[in-house]
Amino acid sequence: MAVKTDMSKAYDRVEWDFIQMVMERMGFHHVWINWIMQCLTTVSYSYLINGAAQGTVLPQRGIRQGDPLSPFIFILCSEVLSGLCKRAQSEEVLTGIKLGKKSPRLNHLLFADDTMFFCKAEKADCDKLLEILRKYGETSGQMTNTEKFAITFSVKTNTTIRNQIKDQLKIRKEGGQGKYLGLPELFAYPVGAHKVLVGLLPGETEDVLDIMDESIQNKGRSVPPTNTSHGWRGICIGKELLENQLSKVIGNGHQTSLWSEPWLSMETALTPMGPPTKETQSDTVATLISSTTKDWNREKIRQVLPELEQTILEIKVSTKRAEDTFVWLPTRNGVYSTKSGYYESIKKECVATLQRPPANSNFNWLSEVWNIQTSPKNKLLLWKAMKGALPTGENLRKRNIVTETLCPLCGEMETSEHLFIRCRYAQQF
Repeated sequence: MAVKTDMSKAYDRVEWDFIQMVMERMGFHHVWINWIMQCLTTVSYSYLINGAAQGTVLPQRGIRQGDPLSPFIFILCSEVLSGLCKRAQSEEVLTGIKLGKKSPRLNHLLFADDTMFFCKAEKADCDKLLEILRKYGETSGQMTNTEKFAITFSVKTNTTIRNQIKDQLKIRKEGGQGKYLGLPELFAYPVGAHKVLVGLLPGETEDVLDIMDESIQNKGRSVPPTNTSHGWRGICIGKELLENQLSKVIGNGHQTSLWSEPWLSMETALTPMGPPTKETQSDTVATLISSTTKDWNREKIRQVLPELEQTILEIKVSTKRAEDTFVWLPTRNGVYSTKSGYYESIKKECVATLQRPPANSNFNWLSEVWNIQTSPKNKLLLWKAMKGALPTGENLRKRNIVTETLCPLCGEMETSEHLFIRCRYAQQF
């Protein structure tokens, strides 16, 4: 099972002595510790009454929210909770989950002031969990907010055991992990893997890695079904995006398949057309390179790929006999970045939409602007227009944000089309 806990007013209740003890145990220099404690203990507060600061309050505990130091200090304090969980796991009294037979167990995850614990739906595990929370609370000053607790069971856990565990932990809310930090994707792997990840099974877990590998292969070859989670759908889209925009730079040719990998062009992912002969089906590009001159073997190329002779000869072979490497075609340096991948996915979506516009919609004006605006920033702007994500008067009115929907420059209805094309000021620009 999985238990989500919440620390009540986490930053406000941390004891200063506890913070100092944690830093000492972690080996920080005493001068550094003194600096940090001075920052924490010299703070004072005042009340705002009718806009004026009144009185002085000197706190005895807590970390100031908004202080740049606070998140780091809080993380250091959370290491104590994490350490208690690790010790319990090593003593085999708080069982975690395993993603594979050879993988380590995981019995907790920390997210700011929320924590997720993974353990067996058994009384002994739950007693240990309660003990850990009690010890940590007494030492650190933090308190758990049971009203925000939630528990998620394995599908194989019967109703009687569920009710017993909820009574023991004093948790009434079942499920409810919500969309906090994308957790539904963590607990929604395809093909049966979710049966392991949504809480622990009563006994040993199955080997999820094999299931996931098979699932990745199957989903990579087809469009994800409509009920696929958002996270998994994103993985499938990213996989397709990478495959279609990768190519190989030829060094010695030994690491690149002659027939199944793209290596013929640095502008598009281009692979030789098959089918290969029985003799060449397992060849690498190295078979087309002369072992003596370290350059292309024209005679061999004419035997295997005569129609691509000129294309291949235009590719420069590494004189240093370096290994072949993958390159990301959309960038000049060949290195993939989140920014370039995001832009390519947007461009692909926009082009597809413009080619097959939805019914009862007019994308002609977007097509005109798209063809003349090549800047990534401009294309991102047009993508937002296509998605109805620009704060035009029309869109703001649909969201009940404003009632005035007219263009402030000409007084006509402010739509995306008007903003870019129809407004006389836009036409002049």
